[in-house]
Amino acid sequence: MVIIQLFAEIFLNMALAPSQTPHKKAKVLRPGARRPAKDLCYARFSIDSHFTRNYLYVKRNHPEKLAAHVPEYAERIVGQYTLPD
Repeated sequence: MVIIQLFAEIFLNMALAPSQTPHKKAKVLRPGARRPAKDLCYARFSIDSHFTRNYLYVKRNHPEKLAAHVPEYAERIVGQYTLPD
């Protein structure tokens, strides 16, 4: 769980530069550098969708383990959305 939280914090705070060609990965810039909005929005969407997917899986298949396996920061992210049961 600590690794996921660390990944989320790093990914949301880093500045990304657009790749020069479609097949190259984006380069990480120095902190405080200008961030392209689409890359940052996609990063947030990706993290939100993964947390939501994992939350729903645990809730549906192992509801007794939900409190133990879902950390507080993930519950805050998932709590922003109206999810099906």
